[in-house]
Amino acid sequence: ENALCASLPRCDAKAITDTLREKYVSVENTKKIPALQMIKVDGIHPTAAIYISLQQRVPQRIMLGKNREIRYLTTTDRTLEYAKNMLSLQEIERVAMICLDERKRVVNAQYIAKGEESHASVSPSLITQIMTIYKPKYVIMAHNHICESLEPSHSDVSFTINTRKLIGRLGGELTDHIIVNKDDAISMASNTDFSFIFNQ
Repeated sequence: ENALCASLPRCDAKAITDTLREKYVSVENTKKIPALQMIKVDGIHPTAAIYISLQQRVPQRIMLGKNREIRYLTTTDRTLEYAKNMLSLQEIERVAMICLDERKRVVNAQYIAKGEESHASVSPSLITQIMTIYKPKYVIMAHNHICESLEPSHSDVSFTINTRKLIGRLGGELTDHIIVNKDDAISMASNTDFSFIFNQ
């Protein structure tokens, strides 16, 4: 309410907040609603809808902007930082593919899947397409867990094994799979329980 009041002069911030809370249960939930859908709610001015919808995107863009300063992923700590910048503020599970050249310089980083709250399916054909276009020497996969746990699931392990084989057939090497939550991240390649995947 205070943010609306400061950003949208002459608006009834309390009325907007009450309306949104009644419709979407909490103001936090409204950040996930597209502005075009929000303006259909009675009493919600388009400017207010756009402002609220930006509240989630602006911090995400700031985090992504930090990766412009990270050109090489030569250490695990740097890789974890890069993955956290891409994924820690995501509201749904997303998968990222980071392509590196022979010097471990980032040549491409993009989201390759998004899902519901706790699951995202990755298309092998999209991985193949990216490998064909960028021809990376090394690849790092990363995805976020919406829950607090950073423990790789059985599907995470299977995905990593299958993706490593696919990337190997395409002339690259999967060197890590990073799992991120809102506060932290882990490297499967640096974890003694999963490092065998990357050493086969």
